[in-house]
Amino acid sequence: MYYFGIGVQQNDILAKEYFELAIRTPLAFQPHSLQIATEFLAESYNSLGIMYQNGYGTRRNTKTASEMYLKAIEFGSGSAQQNLANVYSPGSTSKRRPLVNPSYK
Repeated sequence: MYYFGIGVQQNDILAKEYFELAIRTPLAFQPHSLQIATEFLAESYNSLGIMYQNGYGTRRNTKTASEMYLKAIEFGSGSAQQNLANVYSPGSTSKRRPLVNPSYK
């Protein structure tokens, strides 16, 4: 919600903090389903990668972005594979990209 500014003022710093909280305590949010927790982790790592790659709420850091994308890939994120490729592609842009909507509800 903070990343997009839905119902609150858009705030990348708070969005980053909540994504970091999500990767530290995924089962606290969805203890009843390992699949949901796995998808949750994949999207949280991918979202953090986007933020680090583009400097949203933090300093731009492609090394940390790559690490976040690799973690997301471990949890099954196809979006993170493309995002990781973009880190290494020449002329990659720093325009704000929308986060991938998670497949869980």
